[in-house]
Amino acid sequence: MVGTLVITETKPLPGYVMDEGTRTQTVKVNPSDTQTITVYNTKVGGLELIKVSESDKTKRIPDTTFEIRKIDGALVDTITTDKQGHAHLDLDAGDYYAVEIEAAQGFKLDATPTYFTIRDGKATTVTITNRAVSGILIHKVDSVTKQGIYGVTFLLYDASKNPIGQYSSDDKGYVHIDDLPGSGRYYLRELENEGYIVDTQLKTVYVTAGTTTEITWENTAVTGQIQITKTSEDYNSMNGWPAGTPIPNTEKLYQ
Repeated sequence: MVGTLVITETKPLPGYVMDEGTRTQTVKVNPSDTQTITVYNTKVGGLELIKVSESDKTKRIPDTTFEIRKIDGALVDTITTDKQGHAHLDLDAGDYYAVEIEAAQGFKLDATPTYFTIRDGKATTVTITNRAVSGILIHKVDSVTKQGIYGVTFLLYDASKNPIGQYSSDDKGYVHIDDLPGSGRYYLRELENEGYIVDTQLKTVYVTAGTTTEITWENTAVTGQIQITKTSEDYNSMNGWPAGTPIPNTEKLYQ
């Protein structure tokens, strides 16, 4: 492309403001010619907040929301990290703190305040970490009806088979085990299950940081039994049995 071109900066990087004197420039381009223009941006004072994974600080975390408050607790603004795990907020000089109010999916909310100071004309960068969490979701169901079973108790063990928690199924048969510390191997044992045959098998569960491992665990209902005994209604003069004597070889068992 040759001729006279007008070049205008439309949007600076976060944390910068455009210099109106160099924002729009006119340049004439000739054949086999390279022209260079210089556009100035000025960095403004404010907060540059970066959210990263605790286990891998090169991994940025998006969609994390913070309240930015003055040191006296007054709310200034609410910001959310972008796809690069970054958020910017222009602030006057002073003391502030950031409080996380909504964590990204797969990460644990950390509401611990992070304090920082803004100085005139300077940007303050604050890096905050989040711990990825793992979870287990058990669905305890009837082996025939596939309906959830309420009130089943489970014991959770760590990789060394040390008990670390006890949980019970809700009215739909679900057991939510949240906030496990990262990836690893766990074990589950069923403890109580009224009306059903208890499954005493120790089950191995592998979880991955930031994900929930789902398990469907079936139980077989205890089958009811009826026993019928036939007895003599009256005194039997032939064998001398009084009334109510069980008659042999007539017992039956029904399931």
